[in-house]
Amino acid sequence: MKYLGNFKDWIQPGLLERIVETQGDPTLLNQPLTWKGHPEHEAWYKTFCAAGYDKRNYYSNMYNERTIDIKDFTITPPIDIGTAAWDWWFIKFLPGSVACMHYDPHTKIYQTAKRYWMAMMDYHPGHVFVSEGGQMMKNYKAGDLWTWEKADLMHGVVNISMLPRVTFQFSTHELDDVYNKPKFYIDHTLD
Repeated sequence: MKYLGNFKDWIQPGLLERIVETQGDPTLLNQPLTWKGHPEHEAWYKTFCAAGYDKRNYYSNMYNERTIDIKDFTITPPIDIGTAAWDWWFIKFLPGSVACMHYDPHTKIYQTAKRYWMAMMDYHPGHVFVSEGGQMMKNYKAGDLWTWEKADLMHGVVNISMLPRVTFQFSTHELDDVYNKPKFYIDHTLD
């Protein structure tokens, strides 16, 4: 991961508190109905189950443009992304939450995907983030922003502290990118 700098001034007053104090959208780590038919995700899912993970118990609390709890906040990119399109979300891991090693399936949709990770709070012992290759994030400060060498980097998170862990995630892609969604993605918003 490549460090881009500290953007603490981007964090809006009251936003972190709102996320910490509300539920957001509980989101399972594995969403087989959403990603059904994607060969890499289905292979990961089989490994996930074979390792003994309970597919019903590993989730985080997500916040995005559809989350009622943060509807009063306007979210803009913390850096200049030019003309690229972007998707964003906040993730809250409560104490005891686990996300085993995984990649974010949406990063497989676009060939030009770029992935970013921002700490919304200072590091606390027990806030664990690890990526393939053994890189562990620690001693970060609220507003520290990184980009990933490859958008579909395998990573995992666990919160073994007594405090919630909140991060801001976003992905970008070029507007003229080939959109591979129809090959494997089921759009439940159309139902």
